[in-house]
Amino acid sequence: MLYPDVQGSKRKLAKLNKAINQFAEDRSKENQPFLVIGGDHSSAMGTWAGVLNAMQQPDKFGLIWLDAHMDANIYLTSPSGNIHGMPVATLLRKADPKLATMYHSSHYINAENLILIGVRDFEQEEYGLLKQAGVEIVFADQMDDFALALNKAVNKLSMTCHTVGISIDLDVIYPEDAPGVETPAKGGIKAKELLTALSSINHHPKICGLELSELSPEKDINHKTLYLMKAIVEAFYGEPVWLESTNPNKFLGSSSSGIKGNSVPS
Repeated sequence: MLYPDVQGSKRKLAKLNKAINQFAEDRSKENQPFLVIGGDHSSAMGTWAGVLNAMQQPDKFGLIWLDAHMDANIYLTSPSGNIHGMPVATLLRKADPKLATMYHSSHYINAENLILIGVRDFEQEEYGLLKQAGVEIVFADQMDDFALALNKAVNKLSMTCHTVGISIDLDVIYPEDAPGVETPAKGGIKAKELLTALSSINHHPKICGLELSELSPEKDINHKTLYLMKAIVEAFYGEPVWLESTNPNKFLGSSSSGIKGNSVPS
């Protein structure tokens, strides 16, 4: 487990990502599934670069990105300048040189091997970048059944990719179910829907690892998001015992609809 300096510089963040990179590379070379828990989604620059480094055919790697945001800005387009809004651009080799220095690989994800699911809050510039690259985006408003959407993405990538990764930003979940995130967005996927979907791809032979990001403990309520993270890991890697319960924990669901808003651009 790696802990960055709270007041850390970009240099320290690059060092942290390099350590994550090495961990993911080592586990992938051993064909061992792994779990990465990151404070924000910039950890993805380390995690999936490490997997790419381990592969003999890095062009056969696929990634499913579950997030309320596209995370495809660069410094030029980012309103905030926050690096956690830029990892997708970096993984696609679209980052500017300043950001590319934090990426420890000569390999990148092919646009056709990346699928974003659950998006509902984004800037037009990053949408333009992904659209031009040809990345598939499943907006929150387009889903009637999240488990079906996730399985469809896994099956699609499995047809052409040797290895598939799952990267989850907790803000993809309905804020009432996961309040402890840094950048919540209105609407989202219900926690119970996410757990059901992850359980349905439990131990899939082509999935190499799971990444969870953006837990913000100071914003959490009664450790609700922390407990949900535990349930996510259990649903994905353990025996999905929770599905047999007729009285699941309260944090597994919410009283409102999981998908709201009009996120799909015209």
